[in-house]
Amino acid sequence: MTPPRRPDGATVARILAEYVAATKTGKIHLTRSRLARDLTARTGYPYTPGDIALAVSLAAPVLAGTWGVYATRTVEPGRSEKGYRWRFSVQPPEAA
Repeated sequence: MTPPRRPDGATVARILAEYVAATKTGKIHLTRSRLARDLTARTGYPYTPGDIALAVSLAAPVLAGTWGVYATRTVEPGRSEKGYRWRFSVQPPEAA
């Protein structure tokens, strides 16, 4: 049996845009682990938390250009750089 193909940036972007659209505020914060779990469930590709930075990087131009959703890495106050989350928002990072 062949392993599943890694989804392209457009597929991941669509999934992330659906997450933002489902919120009332137009923004959502997701950890790498949660993103890996949810993307694995939605695409069938076995994502790990280490794969998420690449997946979001590939999806970011499509997210911004097609759906107007922006992706930024955020570190919560008092947490180490390893404890960052991804923030997806309909506002550009400068306005957030």
